[in-house]
Amino acid sequence: MPEEVGGQFLSPFFAHVVSTERDTVRFRGLEGGEGTVPRSVASSRTISAAVVKKVGHVSPCRQPVMVTTSTQFLHSQVTRVNVDGVTVESDGTEVEAAFDNVKEVAPVVALLLQKVVFEKSVWSSGEVSELHVTILNRVLGREGCIATRDVSDILDGLIEEECFPEGQSDCAWIDPKSGQNTQFELQHAVDFAYYIDGKGDRGHEMVGRSFCVPPYDDGIDTGENQGSEAHEGPLITDDEC
Repeated sequence: MPEEVGGQFLSPFFAHVVSTERDTVRFRGLEGGEGTVPRSVASSRTISAAVVKKVGHVSPCRQPVMVTTSTQFLHSQVTRVNVDGVTVESDGTEVEAAFDNVKEVAPVVALLLQKVVFEKSVWSSGEVSELHVTILNRVLGREGCIATRDVSDILDGLIEEECFPEGQSDCAWIDPKSGQNTQFELQHAVDFAYYIDGKGDRGHEMVGRSFCVPPYDDGIDTGENQGSEAHEGPLITDDEC
């Protein structure tokens, strides 16, 4: 996990073991970067190459996703990864899904739609995916859209108005880099996407360092580190991968 290797990684990652010493293990990330961890940490973070082959070289742990269940499309964050799939939390309930039923989405999309119910009897996967694209176009000012930070304008005509979340509504998220539970207003995540991804204004006072850490928050944990089960970790010891 990033918090266990000095913070040089922005989110959970997969890695090869390069060498082992008496008390430490040296690794190399599949997407770049190297580091060392205690052998005990390496042991607890071991994951099979079979899982990596299923999901690719980028770990889905702590990523924003859309999950397809038997009846709905859910938007949330991956909290755990195991050999069979992932676990996300939806409205206080843990939901398990196979890798094939998980699609990564932009953080602002997942947060805007986190409490919206998309029944499969009404929506198709393609329709929800098109909605994702439209949301990003409106936030970032793409495809002829005028960029906006207004939640109502972003979702106008896409879902029922009664389902619009308030910009001031509270969001809970696991910081991908630190593993800390964070709390922030939805508007902060929208502002971050608008200024950073849309305008490239990294110095703007409203954005802070992350979409899930507002500028007035110094990163103090609101709970124990999350998403740290054994099968989520960075190290791969299976030589097949």
